[in-house]
Amino acid sequence: MLFLETIMHPVFFRKEKKVFWNNVKKNERFVSVFAELGSSNVIDEELFYTLKKVVCHIYGYQRFSSVDRVRKEMVMKNYEKYGKTLDFSTLPPSSSNLYLHAIRANCQHLQKSQPDKYEFS
Repeated sequence: MLFLETIMHPVFFRKEKKVFWNNVKKNERFVSVFAELGSSNVIDEELFYTLKKVVCHIYGYQRFSSVDRVRKEMVMKNYEKYGKTLDFSTLPPSSSNLYLHAIRANCQHLQKSQPDKYEFS
């Protein structure tokens, strides 16, 4: 799960990993998106959309597909509840940052699956 390693934020460690993995295993779309990483040298729109859904799911916003909206909701919810902003390291990555994480994870998968073709020195 190289993709998840690239977006490891403190929230992932606070959540029960076993519960998360069981939920991911039940969702065929999520399983297929991880299998699809590294099968091509590009990240298409559908793959990236599903990766955003996975990240929203990790952060407890299953109905959302925009990580930027999740970021906003988390900040607003915390501000309304406690009157202060939260530690930004607990937020999911922005959509543009998540895209870079996805590219990195995809390249790592390509390198591991085809080491002769994608050898870096």
